[in-house]
Amino acid sequence: LVACLSVLPCVVEVIVIACVSRPLLHLPWNWAFLLGFVIAGVSPAVVIPSMLSLIDRGYGNRAGVPTLLMAAATADNAFTITGFSVVLTFVFPESRHLAMVIMRGPIE
Repeated sequence: LVACLSVLPCVVEVIVIACVSRPLLHLPWNWAFLLGFVIAGVSPAVVIPSMLSLIDRGYGNRAGVPTLLMAAATADNAFTITGFSVVLTFVFPESRHLAMVIMRGPIE
């Protein structure tokens, strides 16, 4: 469930942002996807305090909604950072071998 709340919306946001920014800003695809990962990231500094406030007020405690949303925001943040790193290796490759470029992203 956390993956559905974090990865799927992030992927959709990145694709939409890349598809919109390409014609509007005349960016190459790799730069458009890089911009997508920058914009699609959810800030835990915004989500976590508001969820802690909901927990303090007792909203959604039985169902665990605030806890689930905090976990999803954290997973979304980790996914966007990893995606940004992978796309960044395509933007500025240090190697000409595609396999090395793909493997370097998650390693960083």
